[in-house]
Amino acid sequence: TEGKNKGKTIRYKKFNYYKALGLKNEWRSTDAQIKKNYQKGILKFHPDKIGGDEKDPMFLKIQEAYQNLIDPQKKKDYDSHYEFDDTVPKAVWKNEKHFFKHFTAAFKRNARFSVTLPVPELGDMNATKEEVDAFYEFWGKFESWRNFKALDEHIVDESESRDDRRWMEKQNTGKRAKRKRDEYRRLRQLYENARKIDPRIAAFEKAEKDAKAAAVKKKKEE
Repeated sequence: TEGKNKGKTIRYKKFNYYKALGLKNEWRSTDAQIKKNYQKGILKFHPDKIGGDEKDPMFLKIQEAYQNLIDPQKKKDYDSHYEFDDTVPKAVWKNEKHFFKHFTAAFKRNARFSVTLPVPELGDMNATKEEVDAFYEFWGKFESWRNFKALDEHIVDESESRDDRRWMEKQNTGKRAKRKRDEYRRLRQLYENARKIDPRIAAFEKAEKDAKAAAVKKKKEE
């Protein structure tokens, strides 16, 4: 996270772990990519290289980023609150192209948080009724692994008082639970908005209605 301004290096105060290591794939980065970029960063900003000391902010941040991204649980905690486009498309019908473009992208953005794998895709107009039903059944029961621990306001381990630690943990737990509830409300809205205007569901319902009407007509003619 450095920029150039008339030949001078600018070091930003706010750090993004992925950007600190120069990882363009961000949360999609593999362990091999994380290690490779970490080694490059350490060599570039090592105190011996730049004539500084071991407390150089960039050097320390690169180490911090690596320690949090190479550990599976810490990475999951970090990715849990990592910013992404969490907007939910409105249930506004324009045309089939509009529906699949916006809702396919929205479901894909959220699919990476699924506890259950693989995650079915929205598909297209060629999907069967069974495939569409399976898709909405999955997202209707979607379980997210996001825990929001990295957003805790209180660092419990820093307190020496048992009562304070208990209070801080209670506060942290309450905030996590609220964020989780908000997350599921948002995902439910995504599910409902998509299902409400899915052109395939309307087509299936029309076909079923027409089939029943045809059956009734045939029975009367007999």
